[in-house]
Amino acid sequence: MKYLRVPRQISLADVKAKDASWSAGMYRTVEIPNSHRRPVRELIAGYDKGSDPGSIYYLDKSTHYFIRTKSLQAHSYLISSKGGAITPLNPRVFEDMSLTDGDILLSKDSNVGECAMVDGHGWRNHTLSGGVVRLRPSINRHYLFAFLKHDLFKTELLSMVPRGATIAHANELWLDCLIPFPAQRDADDVISYVAALTKAAVETEAAIRVRNEEINAQIEGELIGNQTGKKFQYCYPTLDELRSTLRLDTGLYCRGFRAFQHSVNNYRHGATTLSAMGVRSRRGPNLAVSIIGKSLYSENYKPGWYELIRPVNISEYGHAQFAGMARLAEEAAYGQSRRLDPRL
Repeated sequence: MKYLRVPRQISLADVKAKDASWSAGMYRTVEIPNSHRRPVRELIAGYDKGSDPGSIYYLDKSTHYFIRTKSLQAHSYLISSKGGAITPLNPRVFEDMSLTDGDILLSKDSNVGECAMVDGHGWRNHTLSGGVVRLRPSINRHYLFAFLKHDLFKTELLSMVPRGATIAHANELWLDCLIPFPAQRDADDVISYVAALTKAAVETEAAIRVRNEEINAQIEGELIGNQTGKKFQYCYPTLDELRSTLRLDTGLYCRGFRAFQHSVNNYRHGATTLSAMGVRSRRGPNLAVSIIGKSLYSENYKPGWYELIRPVNISEYGHAQFAGMARLAEEAAYGQSRRLDPRL
């Protein structure tokens, strides 16, 4: 919530809207020192809502799929399928939304304020949950997406929801969130610049995913095409295996991992381990309070502090994922970019 500020003055209407509360925290809001701001509702031609057929229509396999709110994540510009975020759906209740390349999806429930962009044209057999809306921008979609993806947008949206209220109160409030625009002579160039960098970030992430699939396909093809011929047969773990791992809550015993392990162990040209090849690793410290005491965290950079890299920062596509366009959008919002007039 680093973008929230307590205003120097408030109107009588503000007091009435807060039920005459005199708590300063109730009036915190995002203040953008730029008079050229427009609400999201003025920047879109409309939006399309998803639907909720109910979990009874979820399937293990299907030709049609259901995109849930958790497929929109802060660390990704594109839709994420991790953790059942995209669920096979019974075709009988499928509602065709004709999703296409460049569509902007926004979550108005659950992880409210998160958004992602549709990449490619293979999404016609996918539909949206009731907690997701598809925007129809009337301006440059990548410029709008740059700010929707910024913490500024989410912070402002959450500040609008009354404390103690359910997240359902945010269903339409996102339409009132403000998007800043440059006011200088080369405003169009700045907008194009922000949009171009955002588009490049989206395309880079898409290229990483494609390359990851190609690498995995080559590895799988090499393994399958060079097996010794020994047939895989799944079996439950032995007592010795349980003693060696000292764990029951592990995926080492599942059929999928065992099958992969079998293909590696029976690779015709042999297999080894990283440690046997001389690779040494060191895990990070245990951050539990009982181990290292109380830790201090900050959303802002502080000299001498460490940057904490967590498992969530490593994507399933094999790359680190940190803030991308956030700093660029922030500069545009606050007029700190060298391309922007500081008098915005």
